[in-house]
Amino acid sequence: MVDTVVVVTLLAVGAGLFVMDRREPGPAARKGDRAGSIAKYVIAAFLGTYGSLASATLLVSPILLYGRLAHSQTAEAVFSAAVDRPYFPLQSVVAFAVGFAVAVWLRQGKPTWVWVWPVAQVAISIALHKPRSVLQGFTANVWQTYFNWDCGCSATLLQWHVTSVLYPAIAFTVGALVRLGVTERRQDAPSSQIQSVRQ
Repeated sequence: MVDTVVVVTLLAVGAGLFVMDRREPGPAARKGDRAGSIAKYVIAAFLGTYGSLASATLLVSPILLYGRLAHSQTAEAVFSAAVDRPYFPLQSVVAFAVGFAVAVWLRQGKPTWVWVWPVAQVAISIALHKPRSVLQGFTANVWQTYFNWDCGCSATLLQWHVTSVLYPAIAFTVGALVRLGVTERRQDAPSSQIQSVRQ
């Protein structure tokens, strides 16, 4: 099932990029700008999803190394609590920080739209979901399979495949929105001060 979700999501992203490229015919310079925008969007999407997952894991890997060297179960439990939870909190914090840090540089690539393809991936996965039991309702099964936050346990393999990119992508988008909002306020502030001085 996960392979089907990945293939359908990649086809949807490819079709979206194709439509974006073909939507407005124009001179070669504009097409170059559009190619740069698409490249920056792909970079933002990677940083906001898989890049944040990998960075968060690397950030806490010294804890795991210490646990292995010291034969400490506590360090392994801390590592598991930091990285392997269904709602991916550490990865989301890293994604927020990365989104805040790179939003201005990736502004042309629309970093505030990074959430789109992870949401599409989750929606496609839910649409293709087959409940394990006839007795359990579809909605309850989907909730338990993809969004079960109450268990206090490790994330399931399906959560890693499908929803692990959703939460960091949303956090990356929020970080980018905050940074772009702060940047716009800073740019607007001097012009309003100049106008008040002239009056």
